[in-house]
Amino acid sequence: MISAKQLGLLLCIWVMQANPVCAQSIDFSKPGIYLATTDKNVLLRSVEILQSEIDKRTGIKIPILKRLPKAGQTIIISTEKDISKLPENYRAALSQLPKVEAEGLQVLFIKKSNTIIINGKDARGIFYGVGRLLRNLEMKTGSIKIPEDLAISTSPKYPVRGHQLGYRPKTNAYDAFTVAQFDQYIRELALFGANTIEILPPRTDDDSTSRHMKIPAAQMIVEQSRICKSYGLDVSMWYPNMGKDYIHADSIQKELRERELVFASLPKLNAVFVPAGDPGELEPDVLFAWLAKEAEVLHKYHPNAKIWVSPQVFRPTQHWFDSFFSHANKEYPWFGGVVFGPWVKIPVPKIRELLKPSIPIRHYPDITHNYSSQYPVPH
Repeated sequence: MISAKQLGLLLCIWVMQANPVCAQSIDFSKPGIYLATTDKNVLLRSVEILQSEIDKRTGIKIPILKRLPKAGQTIIISTEKDISKLPENYRAALSQLPKVEAEGLQVLFIKKSNTIIINGKDARGIFYGVGRLLRNLEMKTGSIKIPEDLAISTSPKYPVRGHQLGYRPKTNAYDAFTVAQFDQYIRELALFGANTIEILPPRTDDDSTSRHMKIPAAQMIVEQSRICKSYGLDVSMWYPNMGKDYIHADSIQKELRERELVFASLPKLNAVFVPAGDPGELEPDVLFAWLAKEAEVLHKYHPNAKIWVSPQVFRPTQHWFDSFFSHANKEYPWFGGVVFGPWVKIPVPKIRELLKPSIPIRHYPDITHNYSSQYPVPH
């Protein structure tokens, strides 16, 4: 027969294993934030998010400190290049952690000085560091606790980690979102390690609108792009060829005018993903000739954006594949690489064999796939 005391001990051990926050937590309810870097292009919204997410859960408003205090609870936010500005004992503590790569983060609690350091390799590293800290805090009204052994040093495993957020009826969810809901949703995806959000232009669904939509689709993609820019995330756009003719000049001009309106409206756009089919099946010669024209319009507004293409067609022939990979290997200046997505008949290793080593491949999940399993967050 297990006593109540023994049962409580077993439960405590189980909780500590499942949630390290419960293991030897230290009260950290009166912190201030010291910024070792003041570059707004690096900090973006990281500090705001740290303050607001803690305030939501605890009611504690954390102030920004003008100087690094000699005593008291402090959260230091820095990038790798700013470490030299910190006292030697902090530098020494950070040096004991493994080095990090691009978008990597270090989060360290130094018990002796009652200090938390969030150190990012870069701007995204800081943001992900904020996310890791929030996920390790024990928060309730009027109280913040931190594990006394908190020491994290990690870098992302994959360069592209994202989710498609289609503001359209087909998703059965996102078409009912407000701008504020998208902001919170994108924020939380980013806090868990996402670095890319994919949006969809209007005219990519069976229905052009939904009675649940709070604002028109053309306006919402502008807001989504703006939100991503504010968090320092990349913006991708899934833009299939919905037109019926990509050969005749009049039809091409009509399609280009539509894309100009879309591309010009977006505050940020890093990549355009054009599927070769499902919908919009085109022969590769026609497809790549059209994409070259689309790229000219794209680069008027987003000079560094690339176009990515998938060989996804329902009934491809060998000739179709030969022609597709011939174009893919020509390394057009606007060409980002090949996407492995739905309906692609060739496995990734075979695609790699057919492409030059310099041509990147991206794995693209169907919109029903879970982002965290397709694109693992930093581990």
